[in-house]
Amino acid sequence: MKTNKIIYTFLIGSCLTSMTLSCRSDEPEPEKVTSPTEEALYYITGRVESGGVALPNAKVVAEGLPAVTTGNDGTYLISTNSKNKTYVLTFSATNYVTAKGQVTLPDNMAGHGAIMLNANLGKSNPAIPVPAGASATISYPTDRSSIQIPTGATSTAQNISITTASPLVGGGQVSLDVVCSPIGLKFSKPVTLNVRNISSSSNIAVVEPMLRIESSSTKANAFMTKAPIYTWTDLGVMTFDPATNTYKAPVNELGIYMVEPKYETSSRLLTTNQINTQTQVSNCGNISALRGQTIDVKQKTGWEFPVDPEIIIQRAIPSITPTEKTDLANIFHSIAQKYVGTAEGVYTLNRTETVDVSGNSILTYTNKPRITEGTLIFPILYKGNRVDITIAANLYLGADITFNEVSCDNHSGGSGN
Repeated sequence: MKTNKIIYTFLIGSCLTSMTLSCRSDEPEPEKVTSPTEEALYYITGRVESGGVALPNAKVVAEGLPAVTTGNDGTYLISTNSKNKTYVLTFSATNYVTAKGQVTLPDNMAGHGAIMLNANLGKSNPAIPVPAGASATISYPTDRSSIQIPTGATSTAQNISITTASPLVGGGQVSLDVVCSPIGLKFSKPVTLNVRNISSSSNIAVVEPMLRIESSSTKANAFMTKAPIYTWTDLGVMTFDPATNTYKAPVNELGIYMVEPKYETSSRLLTTNQINTQTQVSNCGNISALRGQTIDVKQKTGWEFPVDPEIIIQRAIPSITPTEKTDLANIFHSIAQKYVGTAEGVYTLNRTETVDVSGNSILTYTNKPRITEGTLIFPILYKGNRVDITIAANLYLGADITFNEVSCDNHSGGSGN
């Protein structure tokens, strides 16, 4: 009898083992996707504005890619499946000065990452008729720049305009740019280019502002290594006139001018725990892949001062007046705006991603801002004495993307035998 019980127990154990093995071998494997996205896309994005106000319907063209227009919030999005390339972008809008900039998508850029390029377009001033040989002053009430033309400088009638606006965006220059048209018009005698001091106080002046003229139409082509869009020729240091609070220089032709003071810059990538967007897509309990799932993505762009410039200025120049301190702080805001391409502020860009998720898996999408700390050492003259002021700004210039897929660790069951 005891022998029969042992045999009976053995048979039951064998049956259960057989059933267990049947369950494991009979269950189909979850469907796997090779990539959470159909193709490796890379993004160029940013905001176009004028004077700190969003500029909708501006045209943005990256050479070799389809043109896009900005939305009501001034933002744009360009996608490409190619990286390790430099793209030249052109920003244009009716009655605004056209600007160019370039971005490089590095070879180590992760799929669906983004590089930012912002633009601040200046509104074009209307041309003013100048009779042949006549003296004239080309100026506008709201523009900082003007041209004084002496008698006999032109042999034919001309329509001349001058606009303080940058034709170059995102170039990292700390400069003021002036576009004088018609570009290439030469004068028989020197005319005077005037640029009003950005500070209302003549006690504050920049150090050795170099005047340069754009001297070549050479520009970078799409897909080439980074090269200058414009080529500049030095014309000499502009003279500061305290009586008129204006910088002056003689010029012999019209063109694109850059006024660049002395400065030093440095930058470093910050380590941050900030997250733009993090979301999960669950496909638990389903062995088939989930395809074409849409994710709403929010991403930051723009820049901000971590410390109020007025605090830094007060420490550097204890005797400065409140009005002068505000003026100088406005100078640093203008410099940072020129350097980055937009007025101070951190903006949110909205877009979507379409992803695929393997069977019985959870996909986690994480979008982290790429934040660069830009530091500017900017010397000024305060009442004739040089003072070096160091200001830092945090620049939101891109995003790093990660996709992380893990198994749900559960079975859908099997039929058994």
